[in-house]
Amino acid sequence: MKLRRRHQGFTSSFYYIPKSSNSRHSPIFIFSFLVFLLAIFVQVSSVGGASDSLLDIEEVDLLKFWFLALDPEFLGVTCGSAIRLTHEVSKYKLHSHVVSYGTGSGQQSVTGLANPDDPDSFWQVKAALGEQCLRGQLIPCGSAIRLLHSGTGKFLHSHHHTAPISGQQEVSAYDGQDNGDNWKLICDNKSSKSWEREEKVQLVHAETDTYLSANKEHMYSNPIPGQIEVATSKSGGKGTYWCAQEVLNFE
Repeated sequence: MKLRRRHQGFTSSFYYIPKSSNSRHSPIFIFSFLVFLLAIFVQVSSVGGASDSLLDIEEVDLLKFWFLALDPEFLGVTCGSAIRLTHEVSKYKLHSHVVSYGTGSGQQSVTGLANPDDPDSFWQVKAALGEQCLRGQLIPCGSAIRLLHSGTGKFLHSHHHTAPISGQQEVSAYDGQDNGDNWKLICDNKSSKSWEREEKVQLVHAETDTYLSANKEHMYSNPIPGQIEVATSKSGGKGTYWCAQEVLNFE
């Protein structure tokens, strides 16, 4: 599905990547392949001058995209993807906004948000500081990455400051660009070679060896009522698992 979003003075086109079967021999794949061939035939016929073709160009593009989306590479999170990270236990989204901590570092706060549709819950996948990755390149398990907050242009960050509720290590959004922005990707599925949509992962802060975590019991009041604290913990318990959802691959 091709969508358009206007953001900070520019318009970008992206595709919503649906989760689907990896098997090229599944009934879904075979059916989609036949629909894909039909779409190509209809498009060729319409180019030949037929004004009353069964499908318009946008619908043909959509059918072709659904066929391509069955390719396993389209199920992965790639360099440059914009994603919503969902906390496995609470189902809250990793979120940030122009609200600073009143304690600790005083940097921009990072929280968990229940609203699944808030645009400030998108993060763009970037290479670790000082490294590069090609747009569209799959993110290998075990590699170091950075996450850039799409709304404010600051990186997911941690450091030796105390989180305001739990007393664990604070997580912030920071634009200073240092090693505190690097996170190691740990895939829960040990057979996976790269980051996949909907699969559980952990993000380990590379500089302090602590795990990105959240807890629904650690809930803020004013000025951000209903949002929960995001911090890092020393152990990798059940509160440290996340999954990438609504992967947006930019053209």
